[in-house]
Amino acid sequence: MDSTEVEIRRLGSARWRLAMALLAVMTAAYFLFMVMVAEAREWMGTLVVDGLSRGILFGMGLIFLAWILIFIYVVWANRVYDPAMKRLREERR
Repeated sequence: MDSTEVEIRRLGSARWRLAMALLAVMTAAYFLFMVMVAEAREWMGTLVVDGLSRGILFGMGLIFLAWILIFIYVVWANRVYDPAMKRLREERR
């Protein structure tokens, strides 16, 4: 295996680790939400303002968290992964 292949594998591993870390964060947040809905109904149902409960805010927070995690991945891919892959493709030619 030449150095280019080693670098491609390293980049692939880094991408996989980042994706799994982001997935773990989202999964943990989602399961926390499910536990809160099941076990803390009164607290989640408490109105913050008329027509808006803590549960709705928590759910909106999950959607916002998903966008943040996507943003983190895209920034990383644009700054690290894509330039490195482009450089490696050019080296192989």
